[in-house]
Amino acid sequence: MKKITSGFLALAILFTGSVYLVSPSTDASFQDLSANLSPLAPDEDIVIAGEDGVPMTTIQLCNSGNDYEIDRFTVFTLFEQTPGDMDNNYGAITVEYETQQGAVAHHSTYPVNGEAHFAGLDIYVPAGQCTNLYFYADVNSVLYGAHAGETMMLFPSTKNLRAIDLQTGQVYAPNLTKIVRNPQRMHIQATKPTLALSALSPSGQQTVGAHDDIFAFNVTADVAGDVEIEEVTFNLSSFSDFNTGNSVVALLKDSNGTPIADGQVTFTTASQATLTVTPSMPLIVPAGSTEAYTLELDTSRLLNDDQNEDDPLGVDINLEGGFIWNDGYVTVGWLGNVANHTLSGHTLLY
Repeated sequence: MKKITSGFLALAILFTGSVYLVSPSTDASFQDLSANLSPLAPDEDIVIAGEDGVPMTTIQLCNSGNDYEIDRFTVFTLFEQTPGDMDNNYGAITVEYETQQGAVAHHSTYPVNGEAHFAGLDIYVPAGQCTNLYFYADVNSVLYGAHAGETMMLFPSTKNLRAIDLQTGQVYAPNLTKIVRNPQRMHIQATKPTLALSALSPSGQQTVGAHDDIFAFNVTADVAGDVEIEEVTFNLSSFSDFNTGNSVVALLKDSNGTPIADGQVTFTTASQATLTVTPSMPLIVPAGSTEAYTLELDTSRLLNDDQNEDDPLGVDINLEGGFIWNDGYVTVGWLGNVANHTLSGHTLLY
């Protein structure tokens, strides 16, 4: 589990794009504490049924008044695809924070009817500073009720929140019923792929050719299960050097150099193109193993090669929509995604 390394901590929370101030029901003018999503919050990701300690969100609570201690609050678990299943995917939910003494504390609770209530806390929010609250969840296994293909989100809320002014002893106890929304979605699947650029992926100076390897990558399947690759889309870019009038066919090869799928380049402009390769049958990456793939195409037909200057060629896979896979369990979920970033190859010069 991730540990706090900074003395400055934080909880800020979003609801439909608006930032809610944590204001007590006893004093409408109280605005000492404000909430925002922390820059340390995890990205949207795939989580595997049965996985423990999954980072769900990090929120930042900032203080413009006296020193405060927060001893209770509630989070909601209401983002589900199956009506009525508010808690089925969750085991324990844990919050990690720093106390006034500088110790890292952990408190866990279980959700009931869509609400996880934390009490007996000693979250310290120093005057003029911010405090990070790290939230984790244990994901139930399928046997214990988790549904692959569903989405998990935690909604930290000011419901039941109680803040104590450590200078005056005043207790502020707002009880706002609005859910404070958190934009990160965690997608439950039976397994997941991890993509990485291969050490064999070409780089630097190249020569145009009919059988030119331009990109190599590895796919690793989690030990939880096999990954089935259904389709991969590559993005190609250059400096207005594409032969847009040519038909360019590409091959996807396995680690033995055997073609396993093909596709045709589609030109968007003279400097942008896409290429989708679709195998006739899904490519299987066995659980816990890694498979290597290489993209080959005819760069002599792709590029207008000027012998007097270097023409750059870039290749990448958008991992948010460009890699279609299946976990062999469900056909719904985040299966067109691996992560919310791009896997880029090295720049090639022709």
